[in-house]
Amino acid sequence: MISPPVRRVLLMGVAIACLAACGSREPPSLSGFLQYVSDLDAIGLAISRSLEYPQGRVKVSGNRTYLHVSVFDPKLVEADPATLDRVARAVVAAAEPVIAAHTEFSTIQVITVGIHHPSGFSPPIREWHSENVIEFRRGSDQRFTVYVD
Repeated sequence: MISPPVRRVLLMGVAIACLAACGSREPPSLSGFLQYVSDLDAIGLAISRSLEYPQGRVKVSGNRTYLHVSVFDPKLVEADPATLDRVARAVVAAAEPVIAAHTEFSTIQVITVGIHHPSGFSPPIREWHSENVIEFRRGSDQRFTVYVD
């Protein structure tokens, strides 16, 4: 039997492959897919380093027009909306230089940042709760700003 973490990683890989192929007229190549996943990892690494998160606390997924960043931070369990907003803005600020440096991300128009914290207060952490999802859209200046509906 496959353990839940391994199952999640496998399912994430399949989902990313499907999302990366969305809108494509040609079937995606395996090497192109692996490069795309590697570049998504580069965004996650830049965010982790900038916000000083340990490995595994930032997950990045997306396709050609959409990027989603999940931040798993137990310290944000009681954070106020202004703090959550600051964290989301810092995530996007850390991701923007990597997005600009990779031509395959030039078509990304939307970034969403999900802030997650443990659903309970006692370790070990088994379940995470999504507190806030903030959407950023690319403006005419090519910068991502908070989108208010």
